[in-house]
Amino acid sequence: MNTAWEIDHRKARKKSATTITTDLLDIGFRGLSDTLNMVNDLVASGLKSGSKISNCNCGCECQGSLMDCCTCGKLSASVDIDVQARLGERRMVSFLIENNRSSPQEVELQVPILIDGCGERLQPGQNFRFDPPKFVIPPCHCQRVKLAIDLIPPFKECTAYYAEIRMTGHCMDEKICLGIYVQPDNYVDHFTLTDSCRPKKGEFVEFASCGPCDCECGDCSCECCVNTKSYYLCDPTGTAFERIPQ
Repeated sequence: MNTAWEIDHRKARKKSATTITTDLLDIGFRGLSDTLNMVNDLVASGLKSGSKISNCNCGCECQGSLMDCCTCGKLSASVDIDVQARLGERRMVSFLIENNRSSPQEVELQVPILIDGCGERLQPGQNFRFDPPKFVIPPCHCQRVKLAIDLIPPFKECTAYYAEIRMTGHCMDEKICLGIYVQPDNYVDHFTLTDSCRPKKGEFVEFASCGPCDCECGDCSCECCVNTKSYYLCDPTGTAFERIPQ
């Protein structure tokens, strides 16, 4: 077997121990400057360059040569809409906008900001398509808008992205935070056996993100670790991957 298959066999993930990650999108995209400042703080915190660096030069989640290397991988962040998909797929998001004024209102939708989990700003290009992108809502009426998200380049697998969806009109300037995680190619949704009466031959292995503890005593030589990913290894002997000491 020449790879390890990532699988969420417990149907639950623990959040990252890095507090700044959870705060990345709490700013709600109030402005590009604030957003990039927060992302720069995240990158400077050393999240990507933990004390355990594998041979693929990514963070400590990637503790084996056959594990996927998520340089700008999945982050725990507060977003208004969360989308998870694989590269090459299309995802649909819909909005309902009500005109609660007594006069017709013109509304326009666009995606002015797209950044990845490392803080690099990208061009949305043709990845986001609104239907319709611009319209007029009569008084006391609602308008439904569909957003098609095409996960094609510049999107990459195993990477988190954050986009600002902006709705503008008379007396309206709404900003919606959209989080997108492009799953790695080796991610599987379900695990099963060809013979349920026999035990499995492989094994599940959990890997952890580790970082310095916030010790009140001042001795931060220890490390705090949080389980982040589970892999199924079809070769339990360890010959097909770099086994990590327990």
